[in-house]
Amino acid sequence: MPSFDVHDSIAAIASPPGPAVRGVIRMSGPEIRSALQSCFCGALPAETAKRPSVVSGWIDVGAPIGRVAGDLFYWPGTASYTRQRSAEFHCSGSLPILSEVMRVLGQYGIRQAEPGEFTMRAFLAGRIDLTRAEAVLGVIDSQSEREMEVALRQLAGGLSGPVSELQDDLLEVLAQIEAGLDFVEDDIEFISQDAILQALEKSQNTIQAILQQIDQRQVSQQVPKVVLWGRPNAGKSCLQNAMAGNSNAIVSDVAGTTRDYLIAATTLHGMDLHLIDTAGTMQRIGQHMSPIQMLAEDQTDSVTAAADLAVFCADGSRNLDAWEQQQIENMTESELPALLVQTKSDLPDRWQHPSAIRVSSETNDGLADLAKAIVDQLREARSTASNEMVASTAHRCFESLEKAGQELQLAVQYCQSSQGDEIVASVLRLVLDHLSAVTGKVFTDDILDRVFSRFCIGK
Repeated sequence: MPSFDVHDSIAAIASPPGPAVRGVIRMSGPEIRSALQSCFCGALPAETAKRPSVVSGWIDVGAPIGRVAGDLFYWPGTASYTRQRSAEFHCSGSLPILSEVMRVLGQYGIRQAEPGEFTMRAFLAGRIDLTRAEAVLGVIDSQSEREMEVALRQLAGGLSGPVSELQDDLLEVLAQIEAGLDFVEDDIEFISQDAILQALEKSQNTIQAILQQIDQRQVSQQVPKVVLWGRPNAGKSCLQNAMAGNSNAIVSDVAGTTRDYLIAATTLHGMDLHLIDTAGTMQRIGQHMSPIQMLAEDQTDSVTAAADLAVFCADGSRNLDAWEQQQIENMTESELPALLVQTKSDLPDRWQHPSAIRVSSETNDGLADLAKAIVDQLREARSTASNEMVASTAHRCFESLEKAGQELQLAVQYCQSSQGDEIVASVLRLVLDHLSAVTGKVFTDDILDRVFSRFCIGK
């Protein structure tokens, strides 16, 4: 990122582009009051003002527009977002009018702000940390209520809070270790080896929990995969065709027609997802399995393990066999979310189950209920996955947290093998450096470039 002078006075159009009743021009810097004195006609607060205020007035941009009336919101000191003297001029939302006001401000020494420069000033001034700066961008870019909630939670300290608490705990441990080293000749123990080990292991668990959140966040950015599995000829291919609205999967009364898995992209209740039709499982039904069938079943197992939701399909027109009954019993204990579907409901039922969703690919009965159940399960799984980070934060922080965890593991090993408090202390300093990179207490130009280059102007 280019090196900006944070003491410059800057301004930018902060309202979204396009027609609007009201537009906003945001300003920050030590010279904005003197510039406004020259171009804003209104009762500006006194130079010694301490509290934010709002005044009405106008700025003359010249012919053909003339006077642009508006309200000036003024922050005189460090209570502003950037901790600098700041102001917002609220006026007509017409882009030509806003552009003319910007032109006039430029004539009095207020330059055009670069993308993300307001938030970068807030970060450099200590108003927000780096994870909160990324959360600002997450709020701006959010495309769903869930993404907005995650960004707002991070803006409120959803990630920086736990990391800062972890830093404080480790700093306390390091301080006590180093105090003991200073008084080693006096044989004073400020913290026992057991207490050090307990603190390090607790910190390890905290880092692992955060890394797990990051993994879940990265998974949640992908299109969900819903796998259809069950016995051969259980109606999986017909169900995929019916729900996806196509006939990509070949259907036949001959069991085992599907030898490979087929993926169909579809949208259910506004959610994009992949429906995956797998080869029917022939295990333990007394049939000889060819090498191709064995390979197909291995593929089914791997696809199911990587899915976000498993839909177990069982033919409702025939009795359940022992393997199917066992799979249904195991569904409640599985870590993978699962649904039970009783297919071919247009034919007489041979079995019933209280949690089964009855569907017919011939008449489309029950398909709407199944679609809703699939989407509800996926949304519930995502809402309980503790996704507390916007994607950019997750990507940036993962490496630093992973390195911190690796160094902590070394510290635990050194502590367990009584290698000496000097070595443990030196490793803890490295851990704290990695954690500081997460919150931005330690940063480099390339980190700032990755964060702020994606901002829009005026934010």
